[in-house]
Amino acid sequence: MTLDEALAQPGPLLPAWDYRSRDQTKLCVYRVGAEGAKKIATIDVAPDQREETNELVRQKGFRVGGSYYDYVWVADDQGYTAWDEKAQRADGDRDELRLSGEAIKTGEVTKIEIFVDGGHRGVLAVCGSRRLIVLDEHLGTQEFDLTYDPLSLADELRWAGYSAGELALWLGVQQSDEDGRVENETLLHIHAAAGTLAERIASLPQQGEFEHAFQEIGSLDASGDVSLRFAPNPLEGHLRFLELRVKTPSGKSYKGRWLKQGTSAQIAAFLRQVRTPATIVVNVRAMANKLVGDEYA
Repeated sequence: MTLDEALAQPGPLLPAWDYRSRDQTKLCVYRVGAEGAKKIATIDVAPDQREETNELVRQKGFRVGGSYYDYVWVADDQGYTAWDEKAQRADGDRDELRLSGEAIKTGEVTKIEIFVDGGHRGVLAVCGSRRLIVLDEHLGTQEFDLTYDPLSLADELRWAGYSAGELALWLGVQQSDEDGRVENETLLHIHAAAGTLAERIASLPQQGEFEHAFQEIGSLDASGDVSLRFAPNPLEGHLRFLELRVKTPSGKSYKGRWLKQGTSAQIAAFLRQVRTPATIVVNVRAMANKLVGDEYA
């Protein structure tokens, strides 16, 4: 089934990237509702076509989410919703979230945690003294399985890591792992910087030339300074581009890479997306590695 054929099926539908796939190049289409998320198609997408595919899907009026095994979620400007294969588990917007059958103010959530209690594990939201489950699973005990080790648990919790991480970024709060370690400080920092640039874009001309807008991010993973540059496309006046720049530790040299081309609105939307910080981290690492041999490093 092609992507167009999948999106023409009866809905409601949610295209969601399969985070189990290598380089996340499989886009799954789910039929979603109160009865859960049912996969109806899987489409292979070339790595360099991911963002173009995202834009195509959104232009057709669909949101784009993430998935891992039987868990599917979407966190964007329209709100947050999560499903497993049997039910819709969470839903809400910037004002109110419905978790574990309870409605809470979105601003009351102070942290997202991954929890493990024997065979019961999942994602919960901390709201004052309450801890409300977002997604969870019940597995058999591994107490007498001699082959079970921390790596086995880490592998089983990958779905929780992805879903918890994106919900935490959408909320703008910390996310901790099953041992209480905060995991998303860097991503929160990038998300805030990207959001600042998205706000600035709204005040810049939608057509023609303007002075380039820069947003500093700082050093990531022992790289030199990292920044974003928003500028007009010199060949097409109605289009803009977003460039990621990574300097050598000495600051004497840098590499640049376009992350996205499109209208101002499209680039601002890209900057606000919960997947953009991870995209930036992956690109920074690749670019920093190429700068290692630079004579001006």
